[in-house]
Amino acid sequence: MCDNLVLDRTQLTLLAKILMDSSKIVAIITGAISILLAIAYLILVQVLDLRGEMKPAPISQLDQQSAIISYVVNHEVGLD
Repeated sequence: MCDNLVLDRTQLTLLAKILMDSSKIVAIITGAISILLAIAYLILVQVLDLRGEMKPAPISQLDQQSAIISYVVNHEVGLD
């Protein structure tokens, strides 16, 4: 029963060659995916740069009111 599991030298070299070829294919696919991601990133950066100068976010009215209330409360209590 164990005689069927024994491989000769040519079968071992053929098996090793198949395994090496499959690992090369995986390496090529991984490299291609990496290059595609890098190109997509560069395109995204260029598109974001084309939008123009970055402007700060507008200050909402709620922030201004809370600053005024805080100023009034602090001065009435005498915390300044």
